[in-house]
Amino acid sequence: MKQTFQLKRRFDEKSTIQLPASYLQEHSLTANTSIELSFGSKTVRCQITQHNDCDQTVFLSDLLWKQLKFPFETSIHLFYQNGCLLIGPLIGIFTAGFTSSKQFPLGQRTSQYAKILQSQEEIGGFYFVFGHHLIDWENGEINGYFLNDGSWSLLTVPFPNVIYNRIPNRRTENLATIQTTKKKFETEYAIPYFNPNFFNKQEIHEKLSRDDTVLPFLPESLVKPSSHELKALLSKYKHLYLKPIEGSHGDEIKQIIKLPEEPYFYCRYHDEDQVRLRRYSNLTRLLQHEYPNGLDDVIVQQGIHLLKLGKQPMDFRIHTNKNINGRWEISAIAAKKAGWQSVTTHIHRGGEVISIEDLVHDGLLSKKRVSQLKQAALTLSHALEHQLEGCIGEIGFDLGIDENGDIWLFEANSKPGRLIFEQGKLKREDIISRELPLEYAIHLSKTAFEFPHQFINQMITL
Repeated sequence: MKQTFQLKRRFDEKSTIQLPASYLQEHSLTANTSIELSFGSKTVRCQITQHNDCDQTVFLSDLLWKQLKFPFETSIHLFYQNGCLLIGPLIGIFTAGFTSSKQFPLGQRTSQYAKILQSQEEIGGFYFVFGHHLIDWENGEINGYFLNDGSWSLLTVPFPNVIYNRIPNRRTENLATIQTTKKKFETEYAIPYFNPNFFNKQEIHEKLSRDDTVLPFLPESLVKPSSHELKALLSKYKHLYLKPIEGSHGDEIKQIIKLPEEPYFYCRYHDEDQVRLRRYSNLTRLLQHEYPNGLDDVIVQQGIHLLKLGKQPMDFRIHTNKNINGRWEISAIAAKKAGWQSVTTHIHRGGEVISIEDLVHDGLLSKKRVSQLKQAALTLSHALEHQLEGCIGEIGFDLGIDENGDIWLFEANSKPGRLIFEQGKLKREDIISRELPLEYAIHLSKTAFEFPHQFINQMITL
């Protein structure tokens, strides 16, 4: 973790920032000289002075505090480049679904954001939550929700150094107001914006198929298949999974089964809280009834016989994140055991979360297999980053291990939920997966500030 400083407000009307003598020496700065000071998108001219009180404290005059609109005293980072000092950084978390409540500005989701922001003092910097309706384009400011001492406050600050995209669903993300806001920040203000979009299953499959390093992890799949192609794949694997290309949370996934000893075709799926099984005399009737509008919005994957825990199949959720150095690391991993007769292992379908440590301790999973899962997730992260546009800071993978020990990718999510890590022994994973996006935002802030041309060219290349 890069060195942080404590920012303190000094009540005088001079335009000065007091820096530790050690910092001035490290960056070859001279006391009582002029410098540009930046907070978010605002920059002012001021004078730097030296103090010897503490090597980790920065004092900012009241005049500068008001001009730059600092929200409160906290732990901060300093980045210096070519006569300009960036203090902060200021990170905006872009989302939707705000309410009129001051105590619960995001309704039931307020606690999720509170957990993310609880790490800010330790990591350093200013973090706030905002929506498109809180932006003042004319003055280059945002009314953002800050969490300070456990309470939410709506405070006005400059545009942020980096934006962390947490728009909650695809429908909202596709709204014109959201797309316009995103484009404006990226093109007119050149603000780094990470996790730009929800993943599309078709796009992910097509792009990963071009990378030889991850081909062994990809189930045989068909995008927008014809009935003839689907029948051939079913004949090969005996059971298939059909998923909506734009789906999430396991919704609308169906399993088609053809047992060799029977003439029938079966379709298994969830109907609210019930698991349904329908039998058809042939595949044509099945498709006509289950998919009357065709398969143009569906991706089909081969069925895989997964490792079982007891009699139930299990797979694995693995989160990867970029850290403060801009490198991928594993932030969380857990096993998911499918509910009785469930089509998927999703928790809201009766699935059970089990810690990897418990599986290893009980001899149900080897440390070697765990290491292979983690390495597969990191390899997939690098492949996706290389193939997709924009800055990607976190990915949630659903991986499986079959009865032969081979690893398979079932799903990749650009905005993974953290619900499964809010359980018992997984608290540590929950904390790390919330801290790392804030760390990556610091990395992007530093990169964009110190190497602006290189960063912009990188975004264009991607």
